[in-house]
Amino acid sequence: FYTPCFYFIGQLRPAWSAYLAAALVTGGMGLAGSAVAMLLTTLVPGLGAATTAFGCAVLLYQNVCGFFLPIAAIPPYLLWLAWSSVFTYGYYAIINSQQLGTVMTGAGENVEDRLVFAFCFVLYAWCFLFHGVAYAITRAYSSHHATYLGPDGPRSAQTRRA
Repeated sequence: FYTPCFYFIGQLRPAWSAYLAAALVTGGMGLAGSAVAMLLTTLVPGLGAATTAFGCAVLLYQNVCGFFLPIAAIPPYLLWLAWSSVFTYGYYAIINSQQLGTVMTGAGENVEDRLVFAFCFVLYAWCFLFHGVAYAITRAYSSHHATYLGPDGPRSAQTRRA
């Protein structure tokens, strides 16, 4: 429901490929937010600290993705932040989907669908990578600190002790 709301109210370009890119990006951005949250909650102990770290990480990633601050204005030693941000790829997919077929560079190159969907692919790839790292860290931590309760939950753990 979110994609039609922002897409048509924002009066974005009415083309199937641009709309599909927007739908992929909105889904990907939700996955991106959860990926960053999962990664941080596995790395930062405590709910308050993890919540604060998530807010700071999202603000940092949103500021360096190109929306508020152009990537060209970011110092070279911080460019890795822009290209490691999951939001960068979603932002560029939306921007490029609105300019398909137009000349973007001085070399006269046209923006094509495959560039837009390449940004969408990288967005999802980063999301799955973040989720995979979060899972691996959680699994490694839990294997040392958790107790398997069995199929019946706490009852089976109590019967094993007795």
